[in-house]
Formats: sequence, C-alpha cells, structure tokens
Amino acid sequence: MVGYDELHNFYLLIYPMQPYPTEIEQRMQRFYQSLSEKDRRRYAAVEALKLEWGGKGYISQLLGCDEEAMQLGRAELDELESLNMKRIRRERGGRKLAIETIEGIDAAMSEGHSRTYRRLTNG
Repeated sequence: MVGYDELHNFYLLIYPMQPYPTEIEQRMQRFYQSLSEKDRRRYAAVEALKLEWGGKGYISQLLGCDEEAMQLGRAELDELESLNMKRIRRERGGRKLAIETIEGIDAAMSEGHSRTYRRLTNG
C-alpha cells in the first residue's frame, strides 16, 4: 500500500507547485509584517489554502510563520465568532500579576511603603 508521503511526492513530481515571483514574495512579506499577530496567522492560512499541496511549507518558509499558527488561523477563519473578535489575545491571557503568584508580596510591599513614608516624613 502506498503511504501519504509517497503519494504526495509523486503528486508534486507531476504537478510541481510554482512559487510566486520574487517581487510578489517581497510584497507579501512586507504586508505580512504590517499585520497584527492575529491577522498574520489568518493571512498565512489563506495563502496556504490557495496553494493546496505544499502550500503550508512554502508559506511557512516565505513568511516565517509557524505551521501550527497557520492551523490556528485556518480554524479562526472557519469560526464566525472568532472573525468578529476585537481582541488579538484572550482576555487575561498574559502573564499573571506578581501579587497573584508571589506569596507575601502584598505585605512586603505595604511594609516597604510604610518605611519609605516614615523616612520621607521623618516620622
């Protein structure tokens, strides 16, 4: 039985993917760099879909975009709700606040401010 990779390689021999002309590649790269993170992965996904076989690898290399990011972009394009999102990242999706992760920091900071206040007021 013929595996996927063998079939894919055979297909590329018969119908080789033609890369875009250099001038178009340069314009695509400039445009890609001007987009937000969310729009970059969606744009890369659309370009890869247009090229079908070998498109993901070519676009990934051309734009410097991870293939997993392109898969996420494709999933976002398929979901109407994600297309209407205003935020680029999920709310509270970043690093946690130090006060949430370092035990006793709030007490230490309060004590530090008290000492600074006493020093400044000669109290």
